[in-house]
Amino acid sequence: MRLVTYASDRGPRAGVQTEEGVIDAWDLIGGDGGSSVRDLLASGRIDELKSAIEAGTGEVLDIGVGGILTPVPDPDKIICIGLNYRAHAEETGADIPKAPTIFG
Repeated sequence: MRLVTYASDRGPRAGVQTEEGVIDAWDLIGGDGGSSVRDLLASGRIDELKSAIEAGTGEVLDIGVGGILTPVPDPDKIICIGLNYRAHAEETGADIPKAPTIFG
């Protein structure tokens, strides 16, 4: 299940990207838990959402070009991996790390 944030006339909304298109997550499971992917994850209702998607319920939205936004537009934390691919390590002249270098 791929969670997305999309632009709507109600502002940024949490949705689920399916093969058919995007379905609004909150319209699918109901309730007033919020509108964002962050709110959705905090709600503890992911299993309920997954079941609704598997049942084939929900209206596929026409969100148009540029309708998909940053998944979580206001992250609490950003985690980065240094030298995360061989070509980058080689171009910097660094040794290939045995374990990921994590920073943020």
